[in-house]
Amino acid sequence: MVITRADEDTLEARRHSTARRDAAFASGAQIVQTDFAKPDPAIGSYRVSLADNPGAMCGKELSSERCVRFADPDAVTHVAAAMP
Repeated sequence: MVITRADEDTLEARRHSTARRDAAFASGAQIVQTDFAKPDPAIGSYRVSLADNPGAMCGKELSSERCVRFADPDAVTHVAAAMP
């Protein structure tokens, strides 16, 4: 299992830098950690959401029975999954 962070110490949020977030999604990690599932109005519009990269939920490597799809990815703030 691979875990990575999309942001750290509010640096990315304050700079509105999505490079680390985008790299985390592209890495194939099973878990992407963030402190900004929703934007913090005091900081700005930075967020890390599956809505920003729907392919992260169901990449080409996943077969349909292992794929999780959400009708509204923005509504999901915490997801836990178990691998069979």
